[in-house]
Amino acid sequence: MRRFFRIAPLYYLAGLFYILVVVFNNYVSFQSKWYPIIHLSPIKLIANFTFLNGIYLPAIDYLPPGGWSVGDEMLFYLAIPLLFSKITSLKKAFLILTGSIIVSFIVQTLLYFFIIKYTHYSWVTVRGWQFYFWLPNQFPVFCFGILLFFIISSDKIKYKEWMICLSIVLIVLLSFYNYQLTFPKVLIQREYLYSAAFCFFAFSLSKTKLRFLVSPVNKFGKVSFSMYLIHFVVIDVIWQAFKLIFHDGVNSDINFIIVYGLTIFITYLISQITYRYIERKGISKGETYIEKIKQKTQLKENDISLS
Repeated sequence: MRRFFRIAPLYYLAGLFYILVVVFNNYVSFQSKWYPIIHLSPIKLIANFTFLNGIYLPAIDYLPPGGWSVGDEMLFYLAIPLLFSKITSLKKAFLILTGSIIVSFIVQTLLYFFIIKYTHYSWVTVRGWQFYFWLPNQFPVFCFGILLFFIISSDKIKYKEWMICLSIVLIVLLSFYNYQLTFPKVLIQREYLYSAAFCFFAFSLSKTKLRFLVSPVNKFGKVSFSMYLIHFVVIDVIWQAFKLIFHDGVNSDINFIIVYGLTIFITYLISQITYRYIERKGISKGETYIEKIKQKTQLKENDISLS
């Protein structure tokens, strides 16, 4: 409930904003980086605004951009009560992670042969888009998070300061790996490798005494949801500005570095505002609503006990 009230307000605002962007694209010579010219689909909009886009493939990444992640996340939250009642130890967390990855491999293998044999779709295109974003493929990523919780809580792994350096090196090295979507190479899934490396980094960050690393990550982490949704808009605006200034757009490595730095800086500044006035307001409303539910439940329990 708390997560819904934090996520939904900004998510819905982002969705409404990009609906206007799409309408603007269709009638004016303005081209969004994320949405060139598309027609608004009521069914897809409903799927995205009800957070069902994580399983409804035609709407997997419709409006707003990046909505697939929020849809997956909200559907995963529905499973949390069941998962947390069953996953009560580090061993069980490891087993659910391993099992989910194995199931993912099996599903991908079956999908590959089905698409190749019975459809006209390109496996590389479908796997690189819908079957990458949908919840069954992303579920193990959430399981990595559950495993990380138990690893940090158990204190079974003794931390050494070199670990955080190694975790950063691993993340950098993974960015240079040439991932392929052709079968069976696709089973070497970058989303799981990155998740494992990030868990290693997060574990190290939770234990390190290097505060100069912890402080900025905490600051970005606090507004990370706002940054995730807002950075699409910021990139769009910067991209349009660079097209006007440089005509050829953002192509060179230098321009990429400039855009990357500007995106982080501007997104962080805007996210401070949206976090304070939208996310925190939503959290406050959610806590008030939850408190009312608790009070009503308590009154009913008191009435039953008195009767």
